[in-house]
Formats: sequence, structure tokens, C-alpha cells
Amino acid sequence: MDEQNGNELTARTSCVTKFVYYSAMKNVTITVEDSALEWARIEAAKRNSSVSRLVGEILAEKMRQEDAYAQAMRKAVKFESWGKSEGNFLTRDEMYERAGFR
Repeated sequence: MDEQNGNELTARTSCVTKFVYYSAMKNVTITVEDSALEWARIEAAKRNSSVSRLVGEILAEKMRQEDAYAQAMRKAVKFESWGKSEGNFLTRDEMYERAGFR
């Protein structure tokens, strides 16, 4: 009870719910050179992770990079010129002659 005002104090608490979604993971058997496996074990230990998780993260990153590259290629292929040229294009020699490089 609040002694100055004579009012009752109530405590309020909030509740936060977090949803975590896990996708189905698949087991895969791979064959690697001894040196590559040694590197993977050391790298996984540095990251406080397992070799399996490290390989999964590397593959996921490679997938994201290739998706980004494919998206950039699609954007580049869609590129359209801002205008039309009139007449023939200059040859390389003509271009350098006009620029005064000769």
C-alpha cells in the first residue's frame, strides 16, 4: 500500500513469447581429404560449433551468394538502353581519331 496516498500498488509483468522455427535437417555422408577435415575440425572448434554445423553454414552461405549472383544477372539481362543510336557505330580507329589520341 502506498503510504502517502493510501492507494494499493499493483505489480505488472509482461510476457514475451518467442517463436523459433526449425526446418528439417538431413544427414549427409561426405568424403573429404584428411587436410580438409583437419581444417574443418579446427575451424569448428574456433567457432564453438560442430563440423556438421560448420559444413551446413558454409553450404548455406554459398547458396546465398549464388542466389545473389543469379539475381544480379537477371537484373543485368533486363537492362535496356536509354535511347537509340542513329547510324553506324564508330570503329575503334574512328573513336580514337575523334578523341585526339593519335
